[in-house]
Amino acid sequence: MTDYRALASSYAQQSGISPDIFVAQIQQESGFNPDATSSAGAIGIAQFMPETAKSLGLNPRDPIASLKAAARYDANNLKAYNGDYAKMLAAYNCGGGCVQQAVQKSGSTWLTATPSETQNYVKVIMGGSKVKVGGTAPTVSSSASGNALLDTLKTWGEYVAIFVLAAVFIIIGLLLLSGQSITEGAKKLGKAAHVV
Repeated sequence: MTDYRALASSYAQQSGISPDIFVAQIQQESGFNPDATSSAGAIGIAQFMPETAKSLGLNPRDPIASLKAAARYDANNLKAYNGDYAKMLAAYNCGGGCVQQAVQKSGSTWLTATPSETQNYVKVIMGGSKVKVGGTAPTVSSSASGNALLDTLKTWGEYVAIFVLAAVFIIIGLLLLSGQSITEGAKKLGKAAHVV
């Protein structure tokens, strides 16, 4: 039997979105049931509407293709909304036009201007995460190893490399500054020698 939760987590990571939020989203959409259908006509594990699936060139009854497409779709929306997971989720639920209208109407309290189903959808999915509604969560790099210790060491290694690089630039700058004063002093000595 296919482990759709593990696949969802993997596809989220590959797409650069939070696996926790994506898994919670698919749980909310279909309970990971590849045969799910909604009263609104949404189909499959990721609950794509037939028109949306068609525009993506997707068979919504194919759970693996649907999970990949949903992760990419979310990643595109997350980028469009500058890392705001709540807006990404709302766009998945009620559409980008709905989110845009809500933001224009209510600004920072935009979620209150979306349908109650969308408000509940966002709150349920994000309620299990450490992200506040309307906020952003860190995205997952596609190069993450999945091992917390290795990922932490990699991050600290990047900080050390940046620190060393900054130190080198500072040293070079100091050497250049001291080199300028030495050059200026040599010029003055040279002029003094010509006068004598």
